[in-house]
Amino acid sequence: MLTDNRSDTQNIDLLDLVFELLRNKRQIAIITAASMLVFAIYAFCATPVYRANMLIQVDESSSQTLLDRITDNMMGDTQHAATEIGLLQSRMVLGNVSKSLGMLTDIKPSGFVDRLLWREADNVPAPVAIPTLEVPPEYINVPLTFRVVTPDSWTLTLPEGETLSGHLNQLVKQHGVTLRVTRIAAQPDSEFTVTRLYELDVVNGLLQRLSIGDVGKESGLLSVQLTGSSKLHIVRVLNAIGQFYLEQGLARKAEETTKRLKFVDDLLPGIDKRLNDAIASLRDFQQQNESVDMSLEAKAALDTTTALQTQLNDVLFRKAEISKLYTPGHPVSRSLAEKETVLKKQLSQLNNTISTMPRKQQEILKLTRDVQTSQEIYTQMLTRRQELQIMQASTVNNARIVDPAVAETRAIAPKKALLCMLGMLFGLMVSCGWVLFKKAMRNTLSSPTVIEETGLEVLAMVPVSKWLRDQNRKISGKMRLRSRTLLAKENSADIAVEAIRNLRTSITLGQRHKSDSIIVVTSAISGAGKSFIASNLAAVLAQADKRVLLIDADLRCGTQHNLLSCAQTPGLAEVLQGKLSFQDALRDGPEAGMKVLTCGQYLTRSSELLMHSALADGLSWARVHFDYVIIDTPPVLPITDAVILAKQAGRVIMVAGYHKESQQEFVQAVKRFENNGVTLFGAVLNGIESDSQYGYRYEAFHYGAPSSEPVS
Repeated sequence: MLTDNRSDTQNIDLLDLVFELLRNKRQIAIITAASMLVFAIYAFCATPVYRANMLIQVDESSSQTLLDRITDNMMGDTQHAATEIGLLQSRMVLGNVSKSLGMLTDIKPSGFVDRLLWREADNVPAPVAIPTLEVPPEYINVPLTFRVVTPDSWTLTLPEGETLSGHLNQLVKQHGVTLRVTRIAAQPDSEFTVTRLYELDVVNGLLQRLSIGDVGKESGLLSVQLTGSSKLHIVRVLNAIGQFYLEQGLARKAEETTKRLKFVDDLLPGIDKRLNDAIASLRDFQQQNESVDMSLEAKAALDTTTALQTQLNDVLFRKAEISKLYTPGHPVSRSLAEKETVLKKQLSQLNNTISTMPRKQQEILKLTRDVQTSQEIYTQMLTRRQELQIMQASTVNNARIVDPAVAETRAIAPKKALLCMLGMLFGLMVSCGWVLFKKAMRNTLSSPTVIEETGLEVLAMVPVSKWLRDQNRKISGKMRLRSRTLLAKENSADIAVEAIRNLRTSITLGQRHKSDSIIVVTSAISGAGKSFIASNLAAVLAQADKRVLLIDADLRCGTQHNLLSCAQTPGLAEVLQGKLSFQDALRDGPEAGMKVLTCGQYLTRSSELLMHSALADGLSWARVHFDYVIIDTPPVLPITDAVILAKQAGRVIMVAGYHKESQQEFVQAVKRFENNGVTLFGAVLNGIESDSQYGYRYEAFHYGAPSSEPVS
């Protein structure tokens, strides 16, 4: 009976999974090799990617103004590095580079094969050069057909069908399209696809291949790298990036100097007028009051006031200068505002002290202070103007290219060795996953534990005979699952025969009644190896000096006559049809004491014949004249013949094919016998591969055969 403690969920046996992978090692090896081959083909056929690098030095101290030094003190040097990196990555720089090098125009062959074989190569000029191409917005990213007419003439077909024509170096403007072709190195009637690309798409694509980073902390050096398929092209692009970066930096500094000089020039007339007015006021006061001397206290107050006012004027000048560059919330603006507040507070306190002096002392002190302060401011502005004029005349860039762009000799991608390794790993993962997935989906018998969970005893585990497989391969030219050789006769020392001898021991020791001598050998489905087990079991019983009768009761497609190399007819079918007697249909087997009853002529309605009394009478006679009767039956799930025969037998043995049938099929076959009142004697797990968990054990403990007998 089936046990109730059988779990629907099978525990994962890691060792069984390992041997499952070993059993499919050939399939895994083929898939892995194929994966490696695909990855290797890609590695050797893919367009190589090269890398060029350039080194730029940014020296902020070379041309810093007073305002720049204030900003440095507030923000630190890292701000400059981030700013310069941002400028190098800006659309202003990359966009100009794209335009100047013609990267906004994409030219490719029109043919599919030519397009597949197209690859930009160094030292090989493009067949067509179009440095100037301007199209209406609706034609951007739209392929246009360029056709070579002669070595110095061409045509361009627009999407609506309009055609432009021209010659080399001729600037053509038609239908809103501006075009100039400077080189044609293709055969007449050659066609190309010309596309005006979006500038932003080109800049973004360039930005993805561009990398910029500091070389050391606060070193002032920037490493600029660019990747691409053409070494000459990426060197050309990288040098252009460096050149445009230097030009914009120089233009920016010249513009800043010009703006500051204009600012000073605008202030000078007002300061000059203020100085003249202060001098005139002091002179008028002295003439009206003749000679008025200042006390020592007044002179000290004058010096202090003049110094504070000079500092305040300097702060106010700086604020006015940076107001065009920074917002009031900027750290530099806030710092100057705080300093202005402190100076005004000190001046207010000093003015309170001066207010206690006599009126004339206060008046002359104020007028004298105005003159001195105005003179200081005017002198500072003149000095500042001269400095800016010198800077304007000798403006130099704060950056320079230390190392021009150069491309590495070896491609950085694809990495052939790494891709081959990845291909191997990918193939292993896919193949192992596929093998384990198939195992999970099939859920085939791969362990005697499944058989034991049905309540049946595993009488024997029969491994695959390598010797028999080699013999069948020699005969048929390919490996066959069904043998045409009686293994117990031809190679009695084979490990498969040893396993069948274990089955013989279980049968002989387990016999309690005379009826137990009739043994039915069946299986759930075809292909499990029941005919192989039945014939070799009969042979090893005969070798043990037992009288054995082997009956092929598979009337639909019996194969024992092939295994034993004897005629198919007459046989059991003729006996059941009454054409001859049971005894007359018997023939000698390959071993002494062994008789064989073949299946006879194939029949389609075998079940009715098996229920006739002729079979029961024949088995009754055989029970008396033979020690054992081995009946090879059809599989139980497709037809009912095995159940009918099992009713007349003493013992029934189920043969389970290793990885040949599902666990559900085996369980269903056992249930079918039990539902018909048949108790199974046990089961045989047949066809265990040598690289499986249990096959390995058989190989490990097989001692071999005597030298006089063939060995596997």
